[in-house]
Amino acid sequence: MSMWITPGCALIRAQALSDRLNLALTSRCRSLLAKNSGPYEILAPIGKGGVGEVYRAHDPRLKRDVAIKVSAAQFSERFEREAQAIAALNHSNICQLYDVGPNYLFMEYIEGTTLKGPLPVDQALNYAAQICDVLDAAHNKGISHRDLKPAYIS
Repeated sequence: MSMWITPGCALIRAQALSDRLNLALTSRCRSLLAKNSGPYEILAPIGKGGVGEVYRAHDPRLKRDVAIKVSAAQFSERFEREAQAIAALNHSNICQLYDVGPNYLFMEYIEGTTLKGPLPVDQALNYAAQICDVLDAAHNKGISHRDLKPAYIS
């Protein structure tokens, strides 16, 4: 199971959004990413939310896929808090932040499927323990989660 911490500590899981959304890259975003994404090759849109859009990209230098979250505005206070929250947490079930830019975050891309139920009791308890562990790590750093839901967990 993997999770992503995002603004207000909302957990976002890239692949779950990709499975549910079929977004087209707008010419504005394509242009923005072409100018600002450096060596990363944009592969596909993953999702769209209140803060911006998320794309799957490939880093040819390190031969790995990454997630790029592009803010709808320049590096806002909310976007900065998100970057700082991700960077402050070091946990195996939380994505890693690789880099930040004026309006984007480069993060670990996590594959998986959305958490769906009903689940067998043993499996549900296992997931619950992992979720509690992640929330405990966040709370110990003074970070609160405000939007925990199954769609953000894989």
